[in-house]
Amino acid sequence: MIATDASMIPIAAFIMLLWHDEQGVAYPLPEEALEQLQFLIRQLQQQLEAERQQLEAERQQLEAERQRTELLQQQTQAERQRAELAEQQKARLAEYVRSLGIDPDNLPEKS
Repeated sequence: MIATDASMIPIAAFIMLLWHDEQGVAYPLPEEALEQLQFLIRQLQQQLEAERQQLEAERQQLEAERQRTELLQQQTQAERQRAELAEQQKARLAEYVRSLGIDPDNLPEKS
């Protein structure tokens, strides 16, 4: 089979870790050192995953708090609108009472 693009060409990749002595001679990394590095990598991956999970939990908490804040803002706006409506009704009622010749600011106390 003739490959027509690079994605069809099988590639084998080998990575060899080396250490160099004082004279600059390269040697393969001892198996024990390689195992220690692999262990360290696994530990770091586990820590990273734990931190990702913690960040996701914090993100969810922040989202819940944002939603609660939005709900409180909506409730506050509704309360303001109710208060404005009550003030408008009070003003209309006072105007009506004035049109009847009664001063709404000097009404007799209820007994």
